[in-house]
Amino acid sequence: MVVRVIGGMERGVGVQTAVASLVLFAALFIIWANPRENFNRWCFATLCIFCLGAFNDALMEVIFPMFGLSNMEWYLPLSKILEWMMYTLSMPILTIAGCYFGYVQYTGGWVSKNWEVLKYTLFIPGLVLTFVYPPINILENQEISLSFWVSYTVYNLSFGLVLLVLIIKGVVFEHELIKEKNMLKKERNRKLQDAITLFPPIYLSVFSAFPGNLINFLGLERFDFLMDIWQVNFIVIPLCTIIGLFFAIKGGGWQGVRIIPTRYSFILTNDALMTNFAHRMKSQTGLMFYDIDQLRASLHSGQDPEIINREVENHLNKLLHKIKNINDISSKINRYSSTILLHQLDIKSWCLNDLINEALVFDTDIRISINIDEGVCLNCEKALMIEVFKDIIDNALQSIQAKPLPEEGEVTVTGKIDDGKCVIRFEDNGVGIAPNRIRTVFAPGESTKNKDYNTGMGLANSRKIVSAHGGVIFADSRGDGKGAAIVIKIP
Repeated sequence: MVVRVIGGMERGVGVQTAVASLVLFAALFIIWANPRENFNRWCFATLCIFCLGAFNDALMEVIFPMFGLSNMEWYLPLSKILEWMMYTLSMPILTIAGCYFGYVQYTGGWVSKNWEVLKYTLFIPGLVLTFVYPPINILENQEISLSFWVSYTVYNLSFGLVLLVLIIKGVVFEHELIKEKNMLKKERNRKLQDAITLFPPIYLSVFSAFPGNLINFLGLERFDFLMDIWQVNFIVIPLCTIIGLFFAIKGGGWQGVRIIPTRYSFILTNDALMTNFAHRMKSQTGLMFYDIDQLRASLHSGQDPEIINREVENHLNKLLHKIKNINDISSKINRYSSTILLHQLDIKSWCLNDLINEALVFDTDIRISINIDEGVCLNCEKALMIEVFKDIIDNALQSIQAKPLPEEGEVTVTGKIDDGKCVIRFEDNGVGIAPNRIRTVFAPGESTKNKDYNTGMGLANSRKIVSAHGGVIFADSRGDGKGAAIVIKIP
């Protein structure tokens, strides 16, 4: 009886299942890393098919017999389909992934224009084989047909050689991009990293399994060692996984993911939140590097200008989305810092009028009046103080917008020097502050705004920043519906 390496083998099922489990882990990581990337999608599909074959063997030869299920007639049709998928579909699908790896879609001319249809022609040889060797007879053909093993060996090894050419093409193309003057310093050839970590286990399996089965069928016992070469994957796959994780942590990323090790506290403090923000920021920049790589590939593809413009527009939109995420994260970092130490701040003298104008970034029809005495300057850390002014003005605008009856809203900002202190007053004619909340508006979590969009950290953070500058901040209200004022006094 033929002892098969791929599909229904009678020895080493446990080892094969363990290897398949590692392959499944790699497949899940690849699709999680970048589910929108075509290479990742097709590579994921290939690895899943390889795993199905191994798990099918485990069911047939270990699990079902373990539970005393000797009559397997009901499962055989499904088993044959899984076997056929692994023999016939895995290498064409992987070769399509290799085409994306080697930038075939950017070849230009007729290939680029028809690529989305052209790639499916790789399944034609498999359809011919399926017609000659129907899936319903695949197990029988493995036992009695020499032509079956010759055909499938040539079929899969041919795809393997084409895939090798595509891998080399992708690595060389990436190398040429890195040589361009506009590339970032210390840029790494990520295609080479992917080739090192993804393809060795596949070649070990394909280039040992099919020739091994053919030689075994011919009865050439002295070549039996070929049947077991694939089991080296039990070492190679964990090794490639470790190398991939190393690239993800220490290198420029792996499969579109950069892993940023972060220490954090089990106690949810503001320091823990700050660490989380930093991790999110680094993750976004790591993804931006990947998008930039894709953008460069599109620009250097040499394909039709209309296709290039569409690709570039797509990558720019992705970058813009991530920049907005970073801007949102960075705007919150100061709000959640646990302490602000004065000696760590870059204290300079700034014109108060200029600071207020920089804080006016709001798109609103509400009138904002500025009335600051000439020559009033403020000794402060510029970025932090502008953040304070933005939060206070934003609160005032939303207070006006919350009034039930429409009327002309206005925010008035005044500034003067009084008794050696810079006094800044932000006054509005909004809904005001209830008397019982005057003392709590600066507490963390307190918010008079929409709780779905605000954390109540704005005024709490403002008080923290003002206190770090040796000043005080307090609220003044005329009562509900009559407006309110926030006053800052800083030496």
